[in-house]
Amino acid sequence: MHLSHNGQFRSRHDWYYNFELSIERDRGYDFSQDLYMPGPISATLNRGDDNGLIFAASTQIRSWRDYDAAFSSAAARDEDHLAGTPDADPLVGSLTRATNDFIVRRDDLNTVIDGYPWFEDWGRDTFISLPGLCLVPGRFDMARNIIRAFAAHVDQGMIPNRFPPYGEPPVYNTVDGTLWYVNAIDRYLAYTGDWAFIEKEIYPVLVNIIECHERGTRHGIKQADDGLLFSGDTDHALTWMDARVGDRSITPRIGKAVEVCALWYNALRIVSGYAEKMKDRDRAKRWRATADLAHASFNHRFWRADLCCLYDVIEVDGHQGSVDKSVRPNQLLAISLTHPVLEESRRRSVVAICERDLWTPLGVRTLAPNDPAYCPRYQGAVEARDAAYHQGTVWPWLLGPFVTAYIRAFDGLDTARIKARHFLDGLLLHLEEAGIGSISEVADAQSPHTPGGCPWQAWSVAEPLRALCEDILATHPNATKQRSTPQPVNSGT
Repeated sequence: MHLSHNGQFRSRHDWYYNFELSIERDRGYDFSQDLYMPGPISATLNRGDDNGLIFAASTQIRSWRDYDAAFSSAAARDEDHLAGTPDADPLVGSLTRATNDFIVRRDDLNTVIDGYPWFEDWGRDTFISLPGLCLVPGRFDMARNIIRAFAAHVDQGMIPNRFPPYGEPPVYNTVDGTLWYVNAIDRYLAYTGDWAFIEKEIYPVLVNIIECHERGTRHGIKQADDGLLFSGDTDHALTWMDARVGDRSITPRIGKAVEVCALWYNALRIVSGYAEKMKDRDRAKRWRATADLAHASFNHRFWRADLCCLYDVIEVDGHQGSVDKSVRPNQLLAISLTHPVLEESRRRSVVAICERDLWTPLGVRTLAPNDPAYCPRYQGAVEARDAAYHQGTVWPWLLGPFVTAYIRAFDGLDTARIKARHFLDGLLLHLEEAGIGSISEVADAQSPHTPGGCPWQAWSVAEPLRALCEDILATHPNATKQRSTPQPVNSGT
């Protein structure tokens, strides 16, 4: 380990024996260790100092000056972006600066670290995060590189959900990650107008994705006769609610999951539009017809008339007629995507239920408090935390779909934008609460919503930033007006 700094080092070797890490103890991990301190590094800081105090720790010999230059360059890019934002919201600056932490390089390609200190680059998280991390701040080259990198690993119509370390093969164990990939590609096109990239490199990949889903691919993922997407097996939890305790999935969601069907419909609309532009008319016609069928099936089968919201899963475990009545935030995706599958007349009641039962100042609950399976706290050892992970626990990333769905349900009215901005107020305080300057992975479902999980989480930063810029401030291209042809935007936006 090499340490470089611009302070004064004083050699004072010391050991701290049996040092106890209280949070690790509470989380059920090894918590006692011996710590070695070579000595203190100190500096006197004065107002107006250019550098402050900088430490650079690495397994390679690197100077603190290299990092100082990188930080200065990143800050300059942030200021350029913020200077072009009229009446800049303080949350825009804070979240934009936080995005810098998650874009890294794997060999010669950019990738996304999904959370610190323990996540790597995961497919689903990467493409949920990509609009907020790369497109809103104007990192279009990085976005293209990430899309291209995953395109090279599409297998049986699926992107990897995880690249394990040490040269192990990619892991394909998600139903929604690939559909988020399609959505991110379309958002990239909306921001850049880079149709040449789609035409030359990406369209054949998208054809493979859709056709493999039509025929059927891993883990029971297959387009059903009603145009909706079925997925699931007993050995995997394929949706983003993927917690498992031993061999048991906490929220298996085998069947037709509401957000998966919404993402599938969105993908069909996106790729059928591309096929039309490519003059691939047979595929365009077939995918439009499937999308029409999926739209009709979705609105007929997912509507829960007693609460005026959506079922979470239909055909549970493959049983015709069975439904999961859990009130969860997944239904927001039926409104918030570029091509919303839910009929307009039903959208306000859905966001009203989610506001009443699920919204909190730090994010959106994963289960309504009146549900028997609701867990108010995310705490304890691994098994206890995994059991609560999607059973009420708050996720800040869901503020993005919630804000977008809310504004869209109220037709983009100024009053809706003003109220939607207040849904994000709790994030400003949280920026100083856990991972300083960033947003945590999760929080307790009950007040005071104590944060937990990773203190720095990519999609927790990215999705609120995207919704803030696209839907509340309207400074960036949003998905409210569906585009039939690619439209370029000013790269300085």
